[in-house]
Amino acid sequence: AARSQAYEGIASSTAAASVARRLGMSGASLRDCAKACDSVVGMQVEVSPSMLVQGKDAWCMEVVLPTSCPCAEKHSYLTLARSPQVDAAYTSGLLSAAREPVPAD
Repeated sequence: AARSQAYEGIASSTAAASVARRLGMSGASLRDCAKACDSVVGMQVEVSPSMLVQGKDAWCMEVVLPTSCPCAEKHSYLTLARSPQVDAAYTSGLLSAAREPVPAD
């Protein structure tokens, strides 16, 4: 059976603890979410784009997922392109920075 990318990413307990901390959830909750992701692997769904962000080393798009699709991130997104010089967390940081209010002059 196919396994989700989320599940593959938390295969080791060290990686799981690190990801769980970054997401503000317990390791058990993260594993439950990864297992729920397995149930939708290969399923075709429609997503609604809500924001496109370009950084020096990546392009990503925040999306609204159908309620049937689990997501551990507070804001779901797709990484459209990423330089090999940055890790996957870079795109999450790009989106967080884009959501920050711009200070008024």
